[in-house]
Amino acid sequence: MAIGACRRREIKTCNLAVVGRRSVAGNLLSPTRPVRRETVFRNFARASMLARMSESRPDLRPVLRIDFPPADRLGRGKILLLELIRETGSISAAGRAMDMSYRRAWLLVDALNRMFSEPSVESQRGGKQGGGALVTPFGEELIRRYREMEEKARLAIGEDLAWLESVRSSDTPAFHTAEAVSKKA
Repeated sequence: MAIGACRRREIKTCNLAVVGRRSVAGNLLSPTRPVRRETVFRNFARASMLARMSESRPDLRPVLRIDFPPADRLGRGKILLLELIRETGSISAAGRAMDMSYRRAWLLVDALNRMFSEPSVESQRGGKQGGGALVTPFGEELIRRYREMEEKARLAIGEDLAWLESVRSSDTPAFHTAEAVSKKA
């Protein structure tokens, strides 16, 4: 679909976002060209990653993963996928924002929905509205509780992380530096 065609219709219909400078209140000051929403999310995620890595050494951080025997797991990837579905209203757009295929994103959502007695995401088939996905109240609670568990874990082992940081080698491997990440892209 040509961008000119999108400008004649609602931008939402074309899954585009208007990008430009915004005021503190969020009002668009200087509209620029429409870009695909997935590009905005992907660029934001990459920029935040580069900002975190631009320090001389990245901070140590615990990673929380909960295993549900025999084979299911709940971790930051599935929670991030839920957050992106909440923001985009689409499994496909959330998957693209994480650089994964629709099929992979759908399989992760399906695994989340099978993991619990209540679904985390409800999806609508395409049609006039083009379908979409909605994070359920249970899914919202799951996101909130997971983020709280992460924070509790970080606080609980904060002293040990500080000790690890103090005895950490000063040699930072090249793949951890911002220059190495920007060269890959």
